[in-house]
Amino acid sequence: MTSSRVVLGQRPTRNLTAAAKHRRIAREIVIKVLVNLGIIGGGLVALSQLLPYYFSQQEKLAALETAEKAAQTRVEQLKTELHQDRQPQAIERIAQEEANLIRPDQRRIVWVKPGVSAHSQPDSQPNPQPAQP
Repeated sequence: MTSSRVVLGQRPTRNLTAAAKHRRIAREIVIKVLVNLGIIGGGLVALSQLLPYYFSQQEKLAALETAEKAAQTRVEQLKTELHQDRQPQAIERIAQEEANLIRPDQRRIVWVKPGVSAHSQPDSQPNPQPAQP
């Protein structure tokens, strides 16, 4: 009597034919290929969703870089003007232009068109009204 012992934790061995082994290996390969194709398909779908977003962000970046260059040019221009306005000659010129201040040794000259009274105001500007408390 031959006794076949089954040891716990071990699977009983089966005697598979060569053709069955090949079918099993082929089935395993097909499953692996299908899983990999599914992963690739998911990656392609995700990529197709992200590409339009990427291109729109690239356009926004290009627009921002252009705006930055324009702003940088303006900043340099303003720095130059600020440096020029801090010169002593510029301070006097700015006071004359913006506050209508003149030096005591100067006289104000107002050019008037012929036929227009020197004390009248043009029709296009309304008379300023004093502020009411």
